[in-house]
Amino acid sequence: MNHIRSLALGTGLVRHYTSAARRSVLRQDRTKIPTHQYPIARPSDARVYVWGLAATGALGVQTSVKKQAQVHTDVVQHPSRLSFAENRECLDVAAGYGFSSFATACRGGKSLWGTGINTDAQIGFHKLG
Repeated sequence: MNHIRSLALGTGLVRHYTSAARRSVLRQDRTKIPTHQYPIARPSDARVYVWGLAATGALGVQTSVKKQAQVHTDVVQHPSRLSFAENRECLDVAAGYGFSSFATACRGGKSLWGTGINTDAQIGFHKLG
């Protein structure tokens, strides 16, 4: 609650000052803050699950064809397996605002794949022509 203070000036005018109530701030030890570690069943498990906004292609999920009408999925509301990761050995996955990137192992070494909007060259820069 704000406290109002008044200051009477020699001319008979009253001036009001406000100050916010002081609140104590708890300092927390960063090592004691609970964090969630996503477990994996075994080290050879190559499944990648995605969920969230898929309208920009950021999740890498393909559109599905249902009874001759193409149905675009804008939001994936539950974790769904990504078929891209089942066909390749994913080493690391990173997600950003509107894009995702996947580091994979291949015969010649390692490859980096990206999907989603690339308005600011988040995924990479490609020359045209």
